[in-house]
Amino acid sequence: MQTIFDGVLYAHYRQAYIHIKGTYDFAENVRKGQVNGLLGAAYPTTLFLTFGLHSGAVRLSVKLASLPPDLDESWEEIVEAPFTMPETGTLGLSDWEGQLWYPIPIAPGSYRVRFSAQQFGEAEEVPESENDLNPIERYEVIFWPAARQPDQILKVTRPAAQYWHDFAQGNIR
Repeated sequence: MQTIFDGVLYAHYRQAYIHIKGTYDFAENVRKGQVNGLLGAAYPTTLFLTFGLHSGAVRLSVKLASLPPDLDESWEEIVEAPFTMPETGTLGLSDWEGQLWYPIPIAPGSYRVRFSAQQFGEAEEVPESENDLNPIERYEVIFWPAARQPDQILKVTRPAAQYWHDFAQGNIR
């Protein structure tokens, strides 16, 4: 498995994006028709990452696998969604303000994306200055080639994560 990004990202409004440069969509339709609320994939050129922390530092890794990775049960929240990389464009990781742009070099084609979390929402209980030195919340994104399938919730343990699943399913407004 190839690690493309491994570092600290500053979340704003619980969000970050993986998208084709110049095409992201901030609208609420990023989760339309999905069961999971953590990895919005309803908009064709955007993956909308939802964090537990409203604003501040989170640790994030982005990886590329050639085969479906084994399910790592040590993650507390795990969801998957489809993504299709178009023939043209540059995919990258972006923060809410657009200050970060980190390219993600994947070939055109159909992918499955797994988004996993640990300590989802726990950083809300820690002073921001303390969390920024050692981010509490950890996230991982893994891409691998796969036929398109609907999104799934594979594991949910925290009420904060369940809230976003309920929101995506239209159970909360």
